[in-house]
Amino acid sequence: MAGSERESQALYGLKYALTEQRGWIPQSAAIIQATTPTSGKETNTVPNLGYVFGWTVFEDWKLDSAIRYKPTGTAEDRFNEWAPSVVLKGPVAEKWAAHLEYFGIFSDGKAVVENRQYVSPGIHYLVTPDCEIGVRVGWGLNHDSANFFSNVGLGYQF
Repeated sequence: MAGSERESQALYGLKYALTEQRGWIPQSAAIIQATTPTSGKETNTVPNLGYVFGWTVFEDWKLDSAIRYKPTGTAEDRFNEWAPSVVLKGPVAEKWAAHLEYFGIFSDGKAVVENRQYVSPGIHYLVTPDCEIGVRVGWGLNHDSANFFSNVGLGYQF
């Protein structure tokens, strides 16, 4: 593809439990993350903060939501990004689960406002009770969004 540039990045962080689900009070956690470019033009590590909350529904299903924030930009245009999301995840077989997610990435204070929205299904395998691997794909829902993306991830709880 002439004129296209590939970018990749590593995402890492910590998640700290805040509340347990009690009736309508959701289970919640704070997340501190950062992304570090591994290829492409960008070279800066960018921190981001998040608050996640959700409920167990239908016994084994999870309905989760999140709001994430990161300060970002270029040397000429510093701005904030907000990323709300909602995901429904449930079991499909022993040690296997699937999810369907909607998320958006919205700029605040950017010279040219961005409004990117996506839908993303995925599949997850529970290697151990504390270790999960997953794969997802996604499609943009509007003109600001990338047409397609894919991710592979590993999560470990300790």
